[in-house]
Amino acid sequence: MKFGGIDGMIADWYGIEDFYDYALIRDATNSFIPYIKEANLEFSICYEDATVGNMLYHDPPYFPDRDAAVAHGVEVMQWLEDNYFTDPSYLKFDDRPVLLCFGPQFFTYSEWVTLFEDLDPQPHFFPLKYHSAPKTGEFDWPHPGDGTEGVIPNLNAFYDRAASYGWEEFIGAAFPRFHDIYEQAGVHGSYGYIDDQDGLTYEETLERGLQSDANIVQIVTWNDYGEGTIVEPTVEDGYLYLEITQELRKEYIDSNFPYVAADLRLPVRLYTLRKENQGNPPAMAQLAIVEDYLFANNLSGAGKLLDQIECTESITGDLDGDCKVNLDDLAVLALSWLSEPGDGNWNQDCDIFQPPDNVIDFQDFAKLAENWH
Repeated sequence: MKFGGIDGMIADWYGIEDFYDYALIRDATNSFIPYIKEANLEFSICYEDATVGNMLYHDPPYFPDRDAAVAHGVEVMQWLEDNYFTDPSYLKFDDRPVLLCFGPQFFTYSEWVTLFEDLDPQPHFFPLKYHSAPKTGEFDWPHPGDGTEGVIPNLNAFYDRAASYGWEEFIGAAFPRFHDIYEQAGVHGSYGYIDDQDGLTYEETLERGLQSDANIVQIVTWNDYGEGTIVEPTVEDGYLYLEITQELRKEYIDSNFPYVAADLRLPVRLYTLRKENQGNPPAMAQLAIVEDYLFANNLSGAGKLLDQIECTESITGDLDGDCKVNLDDLAVLALSWLSEPGDGNWNQDCDIFQPPDNVIDFQDFAKLAENWH
């Protein structure tokens, strides 16, 4: 996310109760946040209040009545304040935390007032568009039922809506496509289809958001593999969507944005090598260093270590074991220049002339130059 030009994450969050998978989602979110913070990114929460209805109307009911469900909502908001809202990395507008809700689907307007009344400060609240709540503004969402041709008209309608209501803060939406599996999986009918147009849909929706007055543009990649909204690297699309994000960030937000397309490959290489080296403690220790380098923005150091771990062939002149013969190897050779066994700067690995002659000189340089690449 950081190398792609994304500022943070909005976690789709199901509350605090050990009911269905809600506690699992809570704990997974807690596990993810430290990495968000280490990368100097921000985080926010989108609360699914439909979960409270699932608990109330469960057989047997998790709550005895609606009043108890509302009291639970108050408890959830207090938990958010105690655990998230006060965190320096939590997303805020004018020192007030930003909270989204996919809905509301359960709590009424007056109940949301009750949920917020003891919070200090009260959050900036953003429900899904066209939903009623004590809100600062709304967030946009795709309309797959209107197809590909409906994408831009619907985006324009949302931004016009924001202008007509005079919202000082609101959240736009960008998305790559929509192609769900619900009908094939026998869950329910499909919501519809939005074609990716070889990346054009994402480029247009993200650019439209960046051109708007929206405070945030949310990349709608929720339920991503079930709804086809993937922007992560894939076999099918490569790094297309993150590269588009980089380019548009440079154009609209920060012309000095430092990351390039090649940087996006580094975390995937780290992930792949960790899978391959589970039983190799020395390699895993090196990969832990790679992770530290990536978080510290030492991308050249991370790339060098990854090259060395991936390297499985011997190349004459490759003095640092990264399967390349380049300036780094020349620098190693230079440190031992004109040395012989017994000298303080002697390095036997640099005696690459065949047969070895126990001196580091132009013959070794010539052998290194033969494989330069």
